Amino acid sequence: MARCWYAAYWPQGVGMYYADDGTTPVCSVRVFDSMAARDAWVAADRFDQDWHRSVVSRAFAVPVMRGMLRDYRDSFDGGWNVGREYYAPGAVVAAYRALLAELDPYGVMLKDGGR
Repeated sequence: MARCWYAAYWPQGVGMYYADDGTTPVCSVRVFDSMAARDAWVAADRFDQDWHRSVVSRAFAVPVMRGMLRDYRDSFDGGWNVGREYYAPGAVVAAYRALLAELDPYGVMLKDGGR
């Protein structure tokens, strides 16, 4: 498995969490193949009284990705069925990328964090 770097897009500003539980972040995760690409994407953030992009760790990113994949869970062994493909339980990044490709085949949501 190749190494990945993670960043988050926060629509309401960096560090916002849902008020009902205070533990679920209001953000989407971006997965990058290189640190330079991730850092360039984060650095391109525009300031409008708040920042919207941040670097996040794998420990932060994986639970967010698993949350988005929850509806695609295979009950047999815990993997995911996304876009007629099966992904093993350890392939969370590949399944997440497939989910984003299925939900947004033209890359419109991924361009500039969804704006």
